[in-house]
Amino acid sequence: MNNTNVKSQITERDKLNMNLHRIKKRMCKFIGGLSLALLSSVSMASSVQVDSSKVKVLQHSKGWQLMDVQNEALSIQSKKKSFSRVYLISSLEGIKNAPIDAAMKKELAIAHKLAKKKGEEFFVAINADVAETGLSALKGLQQNQRMQCKAGWVEKNESFPRDFSYADSREFRIDLPIDGQDSAYIRTIADVNLTGKVEFTAYYEVKQTWFCVPYMFRYIRSEVTANADLHRAGFNIEGEIAADFNRVFQSEMIKLIDHSWNFMVGPIPVVFNIEAPLSVGLETHAQHRESLSMDAAISGRLSASISCAPGSDCEEQHDFNFQYIGDGPYIDANAQAAARAYLDIKVAGSLYNSSSIGAWASAQPYITTKAWGYAGNTCGDANLDGVNENVFGATLDAGAGVHLFAGYDLLNIGEVFPIAEDLLDFVWWDYELEGRYAESFYRHLLFTDLLGNSTVLNPVMRSDVRDNNVRLNFGMRACLPFVDELEMTVDWGDGTIQQTTYGLRGMTALEHEYKDTGTYTVTVSAGSDALGREYNRSSSMQIDIADSKDAIKVREIVKPKPDLNQWSRFLTWLSK
Repeated sequence: MNNTNVKSQITERDKLNMNLHRIKKRMCKFIGGLSLALLSSVSMASSVQVDSSKVKVLQHSKGWQLMDVQNEALSIQSKKKSFSRVYLISSLEGIKNAPIDAAMKKELAIAHKLAKKKGEEFFVAINADVAETGLSALKGLQQNQRMQCKAGWVEKNESFPRDFSYADSREFRIDLPIDGQDSAYIRTIADVNLTGKVEFTAYYEVKQTWFCVPYMFRYIRSEVTANADLHRAGFNIEGEIAADFNRVFQSEMIKLIDHSWNFMVGPIPVVFNIEAPLSVGLETHAQHRESLSMDAAISGRLSASISCAPGSDCEEQHDFNFQYIGDGPYIDANAQAAARAYLDIKVAGSLYNSSSIGAWASAQPYITTKAWGYAGNTCGDANLDGVNENVFGATLDAGAGVHLFAGYDLLNIGEVFPIAEDLLDFVWWDYELEGRYAESFYRHLLFTDLLGNSTVLNPVMRSDVRDNNVRLNFGMRACLPFVDELEMTVDWGDGTIQQTTYGLRGMTALEHEYKDTGTYTVTVSAGSDALGREYNRSSSMQIDIADSKDAIKVREIVKPKPDLNQWSRFLTWLSK
């Protein structure tokens, strides 16, 4: 008999376990939906708020609310029971006054005491069927469950990530109102390229029975994290002011000869004119140009997070790592002025007048001067270190010369008698004869460095060393306004001297092989150009030739670099 009772008890226990597993299988499907329903109804502040578009408040009093989920996607339905009604209880007074089961009130009172002990604000959502009738409300479900869960509070979370991107480019240009050939403008282009991700996460606890059925919910905290990547975001700015000035002054001083002779050749009257005017003139030309260009941009990553819990202040953390990848600023001022003073002596003779038969010759001796100046960092990167050097300079050119002109005109009567021109066109197609001749002579007189130490006139050089072989690239800076071929000399420092002709554009190259190891000073000198300018400037660098390739070093003399970390410190200060 005892054995029969034992078998009967085992059979009843097995049936109960089967029923419990069946309940778990059904109720585990409800967990996600219940959590979403509760999360959608609860704000992340300390007070309880209800989204009226998703729920309907059925009853409420101080400290508690009874609501019904109206959105079907957030409701929990089974074949036999509905789990769409929820109690929201936020105080001890609400626990006492809410029309819920006494056993549930005791359980909620314990949860309230625990929350106050932790310094947390009390807020609990509980399934209305369970709250009103106790856990017996779950017994009507099919019972086919064998696995068990640990009864009590289980922490869960729900995350809602969102990716975002933003890109925009704007251009602004201002043209300053300057008349004539002068001009001035400022242009700015701003670019923003941002991509990132924002994620909202809600942390909460669900209290479940030992067969994994949730019936109570408690909000813990919410957290928002954001990561944003900047891809070369910044601006480009450029501006320019330019002006040209041209003036010509000429005045006839006197006429050395001014006479006409009238006489007869048989029955034909003849008029012969001769004149020799003396004039003085001055031609001037000046121009200047100032420019600015700058490309300032950053690439980096911004990370930030905010965590808020009921009854406490929000905690914020952020981190901003970036790299400045701008270029510039590039600033320069370039100006030049030229003047040519001349005398013009002309002798002209004509038969009747200059439109019939005439001839003339003139001589124009002149003196010309040209001044040029530059200051800035747009004149190239001589040592290829990625930074343009700041250079300056001012020069003066002077020269003298003479222009010779001669010409004649025959039968150019059409300018005076248009009717005669039409008649000659009919009887003689090419009736007009004329000639022009010109010759010029020039001699350069002076070329000087007005500052005495203009760095823009120094030769630039860089080298490539491989074993004992050295390839030297050298030349002059591209902003020089001179185009005449220049004689340059390379002293390799081992007694070898080479001369070459340089065209003042780009770089030229020479190669040299050293026989012995050691340190050599290579000097490049600029001599005179085809016009006669004497530069008399030189630049030097030291080259180390060693037995091992790893020991080969090139040390260029005077290579200052700007402090680019100033931008990083400035942007770091802005981000604080």
